[in-house]
Amino acid sequence: MVAGEGNKELFRTLGVAAVVDGGQSMNPSAAQILAAVAGLAATEVVLLPNNSNVVLTAEQAAGMSERRIAVVPTNSIPPAWRRWCLRPTSRRRRQRARHGRSAGRRAKAAEITRAVRDKRTRWRTVKEGQVMGLVDGRLVAADDGLLDVFARVMAEFAKGDPEVVTVLTSFNGPR
Repeated sequence: MVAGEGNKELFRTLGVAAVVDGGQSMNPSAAQILAAVAGLAATEVVLLPNNSNVVLTAEQAAGMSERRIAVVPTNSIPPAWRRWCLRPTSRRRRQRARHGRSAGRRAKAAEITRAVRDKRTRWRTVKEGQVMGLVDGRLVAADDGLLDVFARVMAEFAKGDPEVVTVLTSFNGPR
């Protein structure tokens, strides 16, 4: 499940056979997921939900299908992207799903997005519309400016001494 034309195109260029519209507050139904699966020629399918709110729906869809479907419980696009890129292409479905899970555990993910509502955490308050920076799902920065948040996210992300950092951009708003 992917939001945004750029993200959809990214996954398509990587060889993903079907993309279901989804994203924050746009969770697809099991029927929508099954419709995408029905349009595939494959007998084995791997689902990357890309949102923790969609994992159970993807698992429900998998249980309703006659096809063999593995759900790799991704909670956002960066881990899904990494898991898909590291997937072995010639192994069976369960092996692919297991490999995807272990690859995702090794990978760190940083994301920058806009807050869809006000949120108060133990350490800070985020206002609707502010730019938020997350590292491995943990809020590390919130501000009105993209560049300030990006700098703080990269500083936090770099503490793990990453070998490779990939930046995918699709940001609308003040920089």
